[in-house]
Amino acid sequence: MNRISGVGRRKNPRVAPLSWLWNNGPMILLPVLLLAIFLIYWQALASETARVVASQIDHDDTSLCIKFGFAADTEAHDACKLELLDLRHSHERLMAANSVP
Repeated sequence: MNRISGVGRRKNPRVAPLSWLWNNGPMILLPVLLLAIFLIYWQALASETARVVASQIDHDDTSLCIKFGFAADTEAHDACKLELLDLRHSHERLMAANSVP
């Protein structure tokens, strides 16, 4: 009777961790899988955002240099864009220096 009900039987200590993993595996695997998918998506989104921002800045710089009278695809136009880039970097450094930590 003890054999049928399982009372008095000792469990194999080597099987216990495997059965725990088997029973709880999906509960552990699902959050890990979702986290991996989220991280991959986040990295792609951050990369795409940086590309779009750089493209918009380039478009704005080109428009400003043309507005200032520098013809596109000339050395003066390229120098104007470099000066605007330097001005933007100086502004970012100034904002970082004056920001509240």
